[in-house]
Amino acid sequence: MHVDSDADDAVVHTSPKNDPVNEVIEAENEEYFEYTGNKLSPRLAPYNLINWFGTLNATQKKVVTDIGFGPVLNLKLENVPTSLAFWLVENYNHHTNTLNISDRLIHITPEVVHEIMGIPMGQIEIENKRPNVKDPVIAEWRSQYKDTPWIRRPYVIEFFRKLSKKKGSGRNFMLNFLVGFFTVLGETDGNSVVNQRFLPFVKEDINIKDLNWCAYMITCLNRCKAKWKPHTHFNGPVILLAVRILYNYLYINATKCH
Repeated sequence: MHVDSDADDAVVHTSPKNDPVNEVIEAENEEYFEYTGNKLSPRLAPYNLINWFGTLNATQKKVVTDIGFGPVLNLKLENVPTSLAFWLVENYNHHTNTLNISDRLIHITPEVVHEIMGIPMGQIEIENKRPNVKDPVIAEWRSQYKDTPWIRRPYVIEFFRKLSKKKGSGRNFMLNFLVGFFTVLGETDGNSVVNQRFLPFVKEDINIKDLNWCAYMITCLNRCKAKWKPHTHFNGPVILLAVRILYNYLYINATKCH
């Protein structure tokens, strides 16, 4: 299982434009933490998801596109340097959804997530509930693994090993995609167990695009930051903060060029 490293060549394919999400405000009365070089211990790195994307066939990729997640298949950011990740998480305020970069605060909103990640931002909000194996959708997802002892405690490493062998493109694949995506880029449950918290909202008659996945990403970020303490694992989407900073940098430099 690949974990974060201090590689500093991580890139994501995005381009600045008339930035509708680059809302910043002056940083007043907001605590700011200087960069110290301390390292964040992430639970998972984006590489785990990107590597799986590389095994998808054309039919599976079409399913991902049809449910509104097509842009994430182009994700190239395999790791977030751990020292940068520590600074980002330390300076993110989960009470105000703002990232303090010393001279200003950058808002992290659903619109921001939609712009930089490209995932659906529907009208139906997703609650972050403790998973219940008796829930119909969770039971449905788990049923495809009913013959394996693993499903009693679905660890991420075993989950991705099993996914690499699945070539179907039906509802099970769609559920597996969402579980994989929101485990690596949303929230990994304690002890590296896959994220099943959102599954009750993925009912069979629901249009995936109608769910507000962008707000859910922020819910994951806030929940993980609230529980995080320095020198402990961070289970949330630090990639969201990293891409937001990169987006801001690209936008500012593109503006200067004009």
